[in-house]
Amino acid sequence: LYFPAAGALCEIFNRQNATTRCYVESNPDSFVNLRALRNGAIDFAIVQSDWVRQAAMGIGPFREEGAHENLRTIFSLHGEALTLLATKSSGVSSSLALANMRVNIGPNGTYQRLLSDWLLEAQGLGHWNFAKILDLPEAEQMAALCNGEVDVITLVAAHPSPRVTEITSRCNASVIPIDLRAIKKLVKRRNGLSQITIPSGYYSNSSAAIKSFGLRAVLVTNERVGNAIVD
Repeated sequence: LYFPAAGALCEIFNRQNATTRCYVESNPDSFVNLRALRNGAIDFAIVQSDWVRQAAMGIGPFREEGAHENLRTIFSLHGEALTLLATKSSGVSSSLALANMRVNIGPNGTYQRLLSDWLLEAQGLGHWNFAKILDLPEAEQMAALCNGEVDVITLVAAHPSPRVTEITSRCNASVIPIDLRAIKKLVKRRNGLSQITIPSGYYSNSSAAIKSFGLRAVLVTNERVGNAIVD
């Protein structure tokens, strides 16, 4: 979603500026975007919120080059929420009812797995509390849910999501809310996370707004870019 979001921002900017033009550049990921911003190759970047924190503090992959002290956050765009889907037959209506269920939390090294593990930790659950914990990739988990091999699956999505619409309709599943106490604990403890609400009416079987948490797409720039352009 970052590329079309950038395109929409450039279109708005170009309508209002006759002399300065905005162009969209496609890069592989947030790390590359932040590096390009730092060395002056680009003036603005859309990056994930957890990467903004690492760059600003000079931690993780930015440890060697140090903190990006001139980094400026302008505003947040869409949220990328940890999304839990449960089959109607499982009887699971919230994240508090996950224990003793068969749950797919995704492969190691994915945001799906990272956010899922953080949720379980916040709720005081370990992998031993479940009937089965699976690490199926996202491409395989819908079939497992529809075939009754798992009760709950997780994914990270911006909403409304065509993928979530497909899963809810094909598997007779619902998007279930995450415990608000766990959300508040995670947002307080881990910078870069925020509470995200999935509005009601987006998906069949989900008539109420759904509370979740996750990352956000953030528009950032560098102090060398003048206030007249940023404003």
